[in-house]
Amino acid sequence: MNMYYSLLLIAFCLSVWGIVTLNALIRARASVDESRSEIALLLKRRFDLIPGAATVLKTHINDEALEGLLQVRNAAVYTSPLDIAAQAQASAAMSDALRKVMDLAVPDSDAQEKNNVKESLAALEKVEVNLQTGCKVYNNAVGKYNLLCESFPSNLIAHLFHFTKKNLFTVTSLQ
Repeated sequence: MNMYYSLLLIAFCLSVWGIVTLNALIRARASVDESRSEIALLLKRRFDLIPGAATVLKTHINDEALEGLLQVRNAAVYTSPLDIAAQAQASAAMSDALRKVMDLAVPDSDAQEKNNVKESLAALEKVEVNLQTGCKVYNNAVGKYNLLCESFPSNLIAHLFHFTKKNLFTVTSLQ
């Protein structure tokens, strides 16, 4: 009888551990998904700002740089939001194109145009800073999630319930 209670206690403890570990994995995955959604919103905001900025900047920079920015933007818009690697690559290309445009955007006309260009560039820079912060939050959440998925003994539960490792999101800075 004593052996029966011991086995029952062990089974109970393993069940509690499994439930706690599964809940930790679910919370970590939800955190990754939430921060990924934030990055998607920031990328959409950046994509939406590009045409307006292009309109303001078209008199101050050459058509080739502006056309390059719009092509990169259009390609990035159609990147799958579920493909982190493709989103990161599109984001890096967008950052490079924006950096080139910002380097060329030096208005030499009236104060109102200078103000419009500054406001347009400031809005883009603000989104870029928020995107950098969002990427840090996402990568931190992915690091915690991946650690749970790869470390023993939680990797047993992760494998059993098909939790897979997530990719980090990298974006280059405009500075």
